Amino acid sequence: MKIRTFPEDFIVEEYLTVDIKSDAEFGLFTFKKKGWSTFDLISSLSTRLKVPKNEISIAGIKDRHAVTTSYMSIRREFANKMIDVINRNEQIIPNVDFSFIGFIEKQIKSESIDYNKFSIVVRSIDDKQIPLILDRVEIVKNQGVPNYFDDQRFGSARHQQGFVAKSLIKKDFISGVNLLFMTSKYDRKDVKKSKIDALNFILNNDNKIDYQQTIKKLPPELKKFFITIYEEEMKKKSHEIKERDIIFFKAFKSMDRRYLILLFHAYQSYLFNLLLSKILVKLNKGNNFYYLKGEVQQYLFPEFLNDDLFNFISNILLPIPSKNLDTEIYSDSHIFMGENKFEFNKILQDILFEIEKSEKINFKELDARFLGINIKSQKRKAYLIPKDFKIYNFEDDDFFKGKKKVRMEFILNKGSYATMIIKGIFLQGKFGKAEKISF
Repeated sequence: MKIRTFPEDFIVEEYLTVDIKSDAEFGLFTFKKKGWSTFDLISSLSTRLKVPKNEISIAGIKDRHAVTTSYMSIRREFANKMIDVINRNEQIIPNVDFSFIGFIEKQIKSESIDYNKFSIVVRSIDDKQIPLILDRVEIVKNQGVPNYFDDQRFGSARHQQGFVAKSLIKKDFISGVNLLFMTSKYDRKDVKKSKIDALNFILNNDNKIDYQQTIKKLPPELKKFFITIYEEEMKKKSHEIKERDIIFFKAFKSMDRRYLILLFHAYQSYLFNLLLSKILVKLNKGNNFYYLKGEVQQYLFPEFLNDDLFNFISNILLPIPSKNLDTEIYSDSHIFMGENKFEFNKILQDILFEIEKSEKINFKELDARFLGINIKSQKRKAYLIPKDFKIYNFEDDDFFKGKKKVRMEFILNKGSYATMIIKGIFLQGKFGKAEKISF
């Protein structure tokens, strides 16, 4: 099974509700992109139109390897530049189509999104897999899947060595810098070299590097950090440990605020996934699960939920670990499943304590205000049920000869991952097929 063989195999459209007002302050645009990461796009747009990056606000961060239609807003004085270019039918950025919608009163945020609509082609399917796939379609269509954050959330940790945010909340800036510039198997050769050179300069005072080439090849989200270090002439000061930490702190604060938030969200998402999987194991003990290896952690999918468990788990919101963690789900949290009675608030608190112990942190430490960022206390649905799910007929795969392909369409609420629906149906990810286990 393969997804994203071609960008056109993975189509995403954002939907949101806004009030258009001709005299409002911010221009609203849609942009349809292919082959661009969101941060690369913002950086290129900023350079092309001479718009400060912090004046470009996006609703959702979408995958590079897809065809995605999203929204952005820009303050009127800069939006007018963009409108002029669009009206002249000039290309602003290759493989990106922009359209002007109108003016709105506030910059859009991720909270502005109502839902996302997906159209996904899955390829390289064996004929013999089709009966199981169709069985899983019925289960997932009706019962959904655990609402895990998927691997895309953990791009900053795909080197599998840890989370930058965890180092930052411990004020271990050297560890944070190491993780920030650590290479992974996904980096292109030139990007990998630029990260290594930058880190050697930052930590080892290696002034033999080609500064301009290093800056040119670094990912956009790391450029400002490295420039800040360079401008502070760290090579003259690095023998002073306290002074070095001050410079590192200044460099982290100089980064794009959106990327800093993503670093913290990645660690919070990891903790939420741990919480959700442990709750499912506790409440579904003795039943089968499918174990699927992910980028930084495992994903557990119950084979099937009985009615009692489904009615409970599909209707609760779980806390995303933060400094203001709210563990009270219900005033009366006693739940009955068959002959078993559970006191859910106690289960939740016990599991959270277990995670704190294993991670060697206190959730009260999950505070990024020292970097000018407020990590909000939020809750997230434990289960994800697709809306308007549709599966088309299996067809001969025109790319993987001798295999089948199939198109699926569905709608998900903002913040949920279509790839989790695919994993739940096909019981397979990029690290292989799921293994059936029980606890």
